[in-house]
Formats: sequence, C-alpha cells, structure tokens
Amino acid sequence: MLKFSICNELFYPRYSISEAFSLMNSYGLDGVEIAPFTLFDCDNRLPKSAYMTIKDNLERYSLSFAGFHWLLSKPDDEFSVVDRAKWDKSLDQMKRIIDLSERLGGGPLTFGCPKQRSFSSLSYDQRLENLTIFSDKVATFCELSYFLIEPLGDNQSDLVNTVGEAVEIVKRVNNPNLLTMFDFHNTPNEVLTFPEIAQVYRPYIKHVHVNRMDGSPVDDSDVDSHLSFYKALGKYDDWVSLEVFSQNVNDALYGYKKYREQLLSEMTDI
Repeated sequence: MLKFSICNELFYPRYSISEAFSLMNSYGLDGVEIAPFTLFDCDNRLPKSAYMTIKDNLERYSLSFAGFHWLLSKPDDEFSVVDRAKWDKSLDQMKRIIDLSERLGGGPLTFGCPKQRSFSSLSYDQRLENLTIFSDKVATFCELSYFLIEPLGDNQSDLVNTVGEAVEIVKRVNNPNLLTMFDFHNTPNEVLTFPEIAQVYRPYIKHVHVNRMDGSPVDDSDVDSHLSFYKALGKYDDWVSLEVFSQNVNDALYGYKKYREQLLSEMTDI
C-alpha cells in the first residue's frame, strides 16, 4: 500500500515545525520527510533537542517519519562527498543524521545535493570513485535506515544522471543499506520510460519523490502520466513523497490531495 508524505522544506521558514505538521495532518498525509537544515540551531548544527522536537510533533499530529533528504546541503560549502578534504566533517554529519533517523525508527536517507557532488579539480571518474567509497562508508553506519543515491538531471550535476547509473554504484558496493530512489523531476537524461525504469530497477528503488518536470506541485491531472510507473512498481509499500519548489503551501497541499485520491482510485487492482 502506498504511503504518502511531504518534504518539509516547503514550509520552512514561514511555519514552525508544529504548524507545518498540523497542516500535513489536516490534509490527510501519512508522514513527513525532513531536510536536516530545517532543524538547525543558530550555529547551523543539529541540536540535541531535534529528536524530541520531531518525535513529539509526529505523535501529536499522527504522522510517521519518512526519512531525511538534502542531507549535506547546508551549511554551504562545508560538506562534500567527492572532496576527500571534507570527508571527516561530512561523515560526522552523516553519523548525526543517521543516529537521529535510527532513533526515529529508521527510514530513507536521500542524497541529492548537487553542489556536494561537484569539485572542479577532480575528473568525473575520480568523483564517481569518491562518491562510491563515501556511499559505502555511510551505508555501514545504517541499520534501520537506507542511504539512497538520488539521480539528478545534468542541469544540476554531471555525476549520476540516471537510475541505472545509481544502480551501478549500488551493485558495486553491495550493501543492503545502499539503494536508490526515483524522482519524476530528475529524469531529463533517462532513456527508459517511467514504467520501464520501474520494471528494470524495482529491487533497487526504495523511495519516490513526486512532482512535475519543472519542480512544481502535482494534482489529479498528473496521474495519467505517472500511473504506469506505479503500476509497474507493483506491491510497493515504501514512501511516495511530494518534493516541490513552490511558495504556495496550501495550493501544493490541495493539489497533492487530489493527486493521491485520483491515483488510489486508479490503483484498485494493485
């Protein structure tokens, strides 16, 4: 059964955690996916209070933890998965995020972060090798959580532009806590169709971000173009999470509600 969540940076910083979670609950969402920087203290660090802040609000508004994403995006220029000089800080930050995730029951840890996979003084092959080694290290820290390599369009990064390229890293590392995910917005370089991606790479897809190609919110009119992907996934019981780059919170929530209702009505045979 599909579980529906939303990425919380849509609400940040205009809404408090409590206000955001309350709105999510009022629109019938099952969970929330969290960008760590929305929890940072004034020193741009995850505070010790982050666990209780999330836990208390999840319980208060009947939501589940749907993982973290934008894992190393802030502070700007402090973290990198390809620049080994920044690995100590980056791995320490990942350990803090993973510890928080594990205490919340575990979940997907989606690594997109285009800036953190770029480093001009290194070749593509060197960056790919470093990303692979870094991903292996992070996966070994996980028990209940999964480190997910997110493919990005080449308008954001030249490193890992398709689900197939992400899967090659996953196969090479061969750790069950390292997988990939699918984002409708990040598919400009895909050669396969949506259902073909789902069919070929189903064992490796642990999370889905839903949106339009331009990053705007979805509504019921988008179901026709997305439905074949979900049907090809088959018995998928992980998260479908709305990630959008929008300023109108209520319009995004309302459109997502209509999307979910239409999608579920079309999937009664799954």
